[in-house]
Amino acid sequence: NWTGTIAGTSSDPNTTVSSVTATITNTTNSTYWNGTSWQAGATSVTATGTTSWTYALAAANLTTGNSYSVTAKATDAAGNIGTSSTTTFTYNSTTIGIAVTFPALPFYARTPWRTKNAVTGTTSDLSSTVTQVQVAIKDTTTGLWYSGSSFANAAQTFLNATGTTSWTYPLSSSKLVNGHSYSLVVKATDAAANVVTSSATTWGYDTTLPTSTVTYPVTATTYGGNWTGTIAGTTADTFSGVASVAVLIENTTAVTYWNGSAWTSTSTKVAATGTTSWTYALALANLTSGSSYSVRAYATDAGGNVQTTVTTYTWTVNKNSPTITITYPTATHYLTWTGTMTGTATFSNTASSVKVAIQDTTTGKWWNGTNFTTATTQTFVTASGTTSWTYALASSNLTATHSYSATAVATDIYGNTATSTAIAFSYN
Repeated sequence: NWTGTIAGTSSDPNTTVSSVTATITNTTNSTYWNGTSWQAGATSVTATGTTSWTYALAAANLTTGNSYSVTAKATDAAGNIGTSSTTTFTYNSTTIGIAVTFPALPFYARTPWRTKNAVTGTTSDLSSTVTQVQVAIKDTTTGLWYSGSSFANAAQTFLNATGTTSWTYPLSSSKLVNGHSYSLVVKATDAAANVVTSSATTWGYDTTLPTSTVTYPVTATTYGGNWTGTIAGTTADTFSGVASVAVLIENTTAVTYWNGSAWTSTSTKVAATGTTSWTYALALANLTSGSSYSVRAYATDAGGNVQTTVTTYTWTVNKNSPTITITYPTATHYLTWTGTMTGTATFSNTASSVKVAIQDTTTGKWWNGTNFTTATTQTFVTASGTTSWTYALASSNLTATHSYSATAVATDIYGNTATSTAIAFSYN
């Protein structure tokens, strides 16, 4: 609010004032204005006018936080000199610091907001004192400003906060609408009449709970060797978005809970990876055959809302593996080949399949169901039958003087597998 001009008046009862000079002192560092700069020795400058006089002194020549004094001298036509009293002032152009301490997050739920029920912050001023803080709060969803009782004003409305260096303005959660976004602008004024308006602080108000679904395991299913090793699911939130997911995994047979590394009696949630699509790694080795398990997923959104209504997903583990044996061929050299591989398998659970892998160990190629010429990696083909199984392999597919190796694998309905002893044989 510095005008850039020192001003005053002079008078003389008998004659006229012929000139006015001013001595301008920076009392902080004891220097004097010489018309172009500040110098160490005392000096004065000539003002413009007499009975009403002025002297231009731009704000750029003043230092914020420093104090100054002005003394004027008037000289009349007879040479008499009159000296004014000294006027002092302080110059402060320092920007007022404004900080908003609440809200400080992009989104808030009802409970976190109720801990404050107000917008709060601080201000600072290096060389003056903040005398007033005002706030303007807008519902950016509707475009209306807070009037002090409701969001009803079409134009920006500043309201007086309580306090200055630490300030607060009440804003009850009952004034906020779920799913709406808001902005806060703060205006501070100091004793030097500096006025600073902050940038907008924005946040959203969210009271809707997020939801979650477990997509794996499939509830009421039994798993064994086909267990993928990863619990998975999805979540949703209508406004602020899901921030994190935690899962509660229970061995319902033993009534123990997975804490991330072991099963304990303490109910413990563990953090999943991801949000809208999430996973949690749980190896089959950490599951006990014959036990039942459950998993519940809890989503937390960006506003701090935590899912309270959850669905329990259950599964059972069965790791009872089958056994399998190859009865033909045996480890020998064949002059006459029957054309059919045979074997037996036993299953604790319902059988699913028997497969065989046959390698021509002379060439290193594998039987692909048609020939031994293309498959360079172990290839399994499906046999006929399970507990008693066969696989047709004509002698015309075998090469004289070549050696072979056969392996069989039995799989039950839960994905548990057993692998036979490899049988090496030759044909000529």
